[in-house]
Amino acid sequence: MSKKFGINTKSAEARARKDAVKQANERDKQQKLEDEFWRDDDKHVQKKLQRKVRQPFNRSSCFQLIFL
Repeated sequence: MSKKFGINTKSAEARARKDAVKQANERDKQQKLEDEFWRDDDKHVQKKLQRKVRQPFNRSSCFQLIFL
């Protein structure tokens, strides 16, 4: 029994789904590579930022509060 246009519709749909999954995986892979490339992992900058976060209340701000 031949198909109307010579294409098996079920297999064509399955191929399209597989291609969509492949493209999505490839996009995810490319995105991960790009994120890894642009990641900022400078240790000195991170330590400097941590010091700023840990010490928001310094002596000069204490004196300002006392004299206000």
